[in-house]
Amino acid sequence: MKRGTIKGKRIEKLISRADLAIKHTFFLEANWIIYSIIENRIKSLTLEKLKLLPVRENYHGCIEVMFGELPTNEIIKNDVTLSLLTELDTWRLERNNIMHDLAKEELDFKRIEKATIVGRALLAKIAAVNMKIKLKLNEKN
Repeated sequence: MKRGTIKGKRIEKLISRADLAIKHTFFLEANWIIYSIIENRIKSLTLEKLKLLPVRENYHGCIEVMFGELPTNEIIKNDVTLSLLTELDTWRLERNNIMHDLAKEELDFKRIEKATIVGRALLAKIAAVNMKIKLKLNEKN
């Protein structure tokens, strides 16, 4: 999909870079890029498009904003499922654990590869959800 905005083109370039990093087995770089894009897409969806408020004052991520809004928000309830949020949170925790384990003598590179592949699949899901909700909002306005 070709994007028309500057932000969209930047995201497209980052996705290509993540895919290239995966192809060349630079899984750590791919993980960082994927995480950055997922965080950006969720923030765009929750805070910018839907104007959702954090569930607590000092929140650290937009996933919890979605957890707080999931049961009541009509626009996202069919697209942002508890299953998707759980997958995202599980992946986020695994990715964070891997980053903390980098200094260990024994590092499981298969674990890093798996987290990267899971993250890339989640990125595709989040992008699709983001687009569906964006279309719903455009229809509503």
